[in-house]
Amino acid sequence: MGTEEPHWAKNLRGTALFLALVCVYIMVSSSMIVTNKYVVHKDRFPFPVVLVLIHVVFCWFVTLVLYKLAPSLFPALTGPEAMTLCNVEVVKRIIPIAFLFAGTLVMNNSALLYSDVASLQMIKESIVVMVYFWSVVSSVERFGFGQLMILLGILVATAMATEGQVQFSAVGFSLQFAAMFSESIRAVLQSTLMSGNGTLKFDPLSYLLVVSPVCIVYLVITLLIGHQAMHLGAFAIPSVAQVLMHWPMLLGSAFLAFLLSFLLACMFTLASPVSVVLSGIARDIIIVGGGALIFREMITLQQAVAFSIQIVLIGFWSSTKLYPGKFSNGPPSMQKGEAKTMASFEDAGKAV
Repeated sequence: MGTEEPHWAKNLRGTALFLALVCVYIMVSSSMIVTNKYVVHKDRFPFPVVLVLIHVVFCWFVTLVLYKLAPSLFPALTGPEAMTLCNVEVVKRIIPIAFLFAGTLVMNNSALLYSDVASLQMIKESIVVMVYFWSVVSSVERFGFGQLMILLGILVATAMATEGQVQFSAVGFSLQFAAMFSESIRAVLQSTLMSGNGTLKFDPLSYLLVVSPVCIVYLVITLLIGHQAMHLGAFAIPSVAQVLMHWPMLLGSAFLAFLLSFLLACMFTLASPVSVVLSGIARDIIIVGGGALIFREMITLQQAVAFSIQIVLIGFWSSTKLYPGKFSNGPPSMQKGEAKTMASFEDAGKAV
């Protein structure tokens, strides 16, 4: 006769699983950003939109092969309660996520043409404020004044990092900010879809299999409009010879993109969108250091100080989630929503 697993053991298992995913995410994401910066260099493959299209096509191809070989890996599509793709609710939930996802990828990669890696990563820290805002609007998180003050401090530090840039680019900043806005909304929508808080729940591979073809359609339309009608440099189309010349690094970049998409989908099943965004802080430390060492990108003292302030404040914000009783300068409603991440860890423990 078996005994039920203790509550603390379930939490510990879920926490350990999430932390393991974060460690792998840091390595894959850091490699992905540095690789993309290298690939889209003007002397190699300066076609960011085409690069994103290659990534998404590769992701769809891999998940489609896996679906044919091992359909049991896609319980949302093949399980006892499998959903159909013709379901109106499925279409309504997938289309905006795919649109935002494709737009984020295009703008992120395009920004690399105008700004250095370190500066872009410092600006991206403020995405946690946007994600928190949309999480509160969608009732995923509870509003708290203490958390708000911490996040406003992060915004100030981000402004310091931008003002101190040696190679500031208005175009690069605008593209990165638009990508952050799009990504923040997508993160909340995807979290709701992956965690089962809404009427639907997707597993990671089923999510990628369904979202990828919709992204491909959006990207092809965007590419044609940007190239043919607007004649934008970021939307240029390479020749077949250029693709064949650089196919090894394009394939490597596409493989990293697939791993990153899969890891993020897994992380959204375990934690709130803000927690997933915060997990990128350790990654950003590596990226900033790597950008300075590998690409010889200059970082001013003001940038270094601003980035350090961002990290400290986000650490405080994390503490308000883990220990809400010690940061109770906000209303009591703040404390009711603080355990969402731990609750998601418990659900993860049940699934393991």
